[in-house]
Amino acid sequence: MTSMFSPKLKRQMPWYTISIFLTILGTISIILLFFVYYFIRTDIIFWCIQVSWITVLLGSTIEICRQESLRKQADTELENELQQKRRLLKEVYYRITNNMQIISSMLKIQKDATGNKEAKKLFTESDNRVVSMALAHKNLYEADDLVHINFKDYVGSILRHLFGTYANDSNAIKLNTNIEVDFVNISIALPCGLIINELVSNSLKYAFPKGNKGEINIALQIEDNDNYVLTVSDNGVGFPENIDIRNTRTFGMQLVNILVDQLHSTVELDRENGTSVKISFKKVINETV
Repeated sequence: MTSMFSPKLKRQMPWYTISIFLTILGTISIILLFFVYYFIRTDIIFWCIQVSWITVLLGSTIEICRQESLRKQADTELENELQQKRRLLKEVYYRITNNMQIISSMLKIQKDATGNKEAKKLFTESDNRVVSMALAHKNLYEADDLVHINFKDYVGSILRHLFGTYANDSNAIKLNTNIEVDFVNISIALPCGLIINELVSNSLKYAFPKGNKGEINIALQIEDNDNYVLTVSDNGVGFPENIDIRNTRTFGMQLVNILVDQLHSTVELDRENGTSVKISFKKVINETV
């Protein structure tokens, strides 16, 4: 017949029983001795009362030590559990990064295998999106914080990849960044990274035809302490007047609009002196399940 008590509880029961017994015994003794001392005032009764007090204190001390030992044990178990979950979460990020790198390699192979220029373009764009997501999870995997990522490093990695993909002359286009926020929650960083990927890709492909020189600016600033403002702009040929940024058939801009809605943000398009897209959203996004 198996015992109804767990091994952990069995280890704790002797000390618990002793402390309770001593506390009850001491308390009863004090009550009885005070009652007797009231009628028979002798030194023996007085010293018996002192012994009873010591018994109560001893029982209480044992119980306090037991509770402190249990607290430390619980803290240790909780810390071990948190460390295990951190290792598992890092493993998840690592596997996601690795899988995305495999997908990126497959897209590159498929791009090289096709002779269709339009297909090559589509494979390149898809690869850039996959790389953008992979970089976010790589940043999380390598950092101690598993929720927030270094946004400056993340944006820098995306821009280096895009310039390596599209910019034939890296000196022709000047890149300016103004990232006021060091660490950003992954729920915000990932959609922002994809938006930057799409808008900067468009600038590199269309804003500076025939090798024209120009500038691309990326900024993430804090507004009113509660909002972020993401701005991507260039001084190129400008966004076409006949295209509505919120109602377009191109996959890239449709993706931008989906991500904008995900951030519960507002979008402003300025066509003066090139193209400027300003996206405002709250620091904390309430996601409904």
